[in-house]
Amino acid sequence: MTDHWNPFGQPEDPNQASASGHHPSGLPFRPTPEAEGGQTLRQFVGEPPLDRRPPRSRRIVSAAVIGVAVIAVAGVGWAFGKPLIEELRGSGTSAVTDFAGPGVGEVSITVSPGDLGSDIATKLVAAGVIASTGPFIDAFTAAGKQAEGIQPGTYLLRAEMSAQAALEVLMDPAARQVIQFTVPEGKRAEEVYQIIGAALAKADLGDDADPAVLEATATADAETVRAAAQDTAAIGLPPEANGIVEGWLFPNTYSFNLGTGAKEILAQMVTTAVNTLEELGVPRDRWLEIMTVASLVEKESNRAEDRGKVARVFYNRIEIGMRLESDVTARYGAGQFDSSVMTTDEALQDPNPYNTYIHTGLPPSAIANPGEAAILAALEPTEGAWIYFTVVDPNTGETEFNETYEGHLRSVEKLYAWLAEHPQ
Repeated sequence: MTDHWNPFGQPEDPNQASASGHHPSGLPFRPTPEAEGGQTLRQFVGEPPLDRRPPRSRRIVSAAVIGVAVIAVAGVGWAFGKPLIEELRGSGTSAVTDFAGPGVGEVSITVSPGDLGSDIATKLVAAGVIASTGPFIDAFTAAGKQAEGIQPGTYLLRAEMSAQAALEVLMDPAARQVIQFTVPEGKRAEEVYQIIGAALAKADLGDDADPAVLEATATADAETVRAAAQDTAAIGLPPEANGIVEGWLFPNTYSFNLGTGAKEILAQMVTTAVNTLEELGVPRDRWLEIMTVASLVEKESNRAEDRGKVARVFYNRIEIGMRLESDVTARYGAGQFDSSVMTTDEALQDPNPYNTYIHTGLPPSAIANPGEAAILAALEPTEGAWIYFTVVDPNTGETEFNETYEGHLRSVEKLYAWLAEHPQ
């Protein structure tokens, strides 16, 4: 296999020059923001805690897990009548009304969506976490809105805890056992499956698990996620995607409660992508086009200020019938994902439908999963007549855009000068 070093080419026919110039493509890591906010007890759990989207659920809970609900005494509890409250206050399995201290051992408790506060105290008693419902009800009432904001999910408590100690665990968002992961912009679907698989394995086995066991479990979980992605109807893939998942697993930070299956996780990511398109006002007949161009922008642009210009170059080439000649599409179609090597002659000559050196127009789908900024750049590209772009400083990502082949060659010379000054 011969490396295709001349990353920009100097064809006699300017219409055969590369838009991006055969330069090595890589994804700058731009992690998505951490999730903010969260659902209260009275809300349904099913969405991730993102900027615009509420949290969701996750994976497998042991058979010993006991469903629990938070006591909503303020404004709700009295609806059951004072006699019921008094009865609950006196309930318990022993003469002890409240245990002392933080407790012993481990007990998994699940706060379920839709559960009322009167249920949780009874079930905590049944699980042996607290001695009786009365002290917990008192502590919950005193905590007010902080207690009412307890999120549904699974919590790890202890047996024989004081009511106050149990309540403090439930009110601590960090105590909620969740599966959480971040998908950076520009990751391919296969990489997303691996990210989810690793997060699932970590949630199951814990941070202290044997590394070899953790890796094997992560690999198996990634395969489960990959298989789930094949059921495009179950994950809600829109018909505009033509059955191809690539591009529709929206990058962001996600948090799911224990018990959520792979299809549900993927479905939420697809839903987030669709919601983003709708919120940005992208017409449905342009969804595939925008997602595809956005994925090229994600892989080809090195700086935020260049996204709109990169999109414009591709649109300009399409308009004049010029091949895109994007290395990232050729590499994707040939399965060449190692960013440490140059695009090979074999990749550039492979006749697969993603090779834009051979085929005119956009590839049949996205080649990565673009974030909102790249989607917006594809929707609203910067005005300009450029049909070439070239990185002239790989360290900073500085890129020059040109309208003519002659200008493009001058930019290429700058890159060669930089390479001469920075030998590998």
